[in-house]
Amino acid sequence: MNENQAWAKQSASLVEVQKFGSNLEKTVRGMLGWKFGKVTYDSNHGYQIQVDAAWPTLKSPEFIASVTYTKPDKPGHSNENKLQLKIGELALLKHAFPNMKAVLLIGGTKEAWLPYVLEAFKYFFDETIYLWEGDSSLKRIETIKSNPQSLSCNNIQLWKDLSSVTVQAASAMSRSMGNSDGAS
Repeated sequence: MNENQAWAKQSASLVEVQKFGSNLEKTVRGMLGWKFGKVTYDSNHGYQIQVDAAWPTLKSPEFIASVTYTKPDKPGHSNENKLQLKIGELALLKHAFPNMKAVLLIGGTKEAWLPYVLEAFKYFFDETIYLWEGDSSLKRIETIKSNPQSLSCNNIQLWKDLSSVTVQAASAMSRSMGNSDGAS
């Protein structure tokens, strides 16, 4: 396979993932009946982030559902990027809404994901649902739809610790920039 053929194959694969991933988000959102759109995570600056699904409102989400999918040319390819992206999004939201619960719904096939990436997601999200598990994942989505409170809040200490470190770092940076009140 020459370089042009390899690029064409990767390009076609990317288009398929984007199309399927977007449809997967819409399908999950439809199953949950939750809202999607932008959530403000920094009201002082008006910074927003797009979420796949939020309940009860985008203004003050108590629960979010995040969807990710992969179908790489090589198993494991791009897994780390998805991990970093989802954890980054979650960190912004958890800082703004510390009591918010978050579920991650993972599509594709188990073989397409590196095992440590799947395990790492569990350390950050309150719950992970593997969509390749068929009926059990569909039943869990239905339960969450009818009773969002069924999501337990996990990783509480992790997020408290990260929030504390973030506040301390912002305060130190503000002081170093000559702002003695700690405001940015």
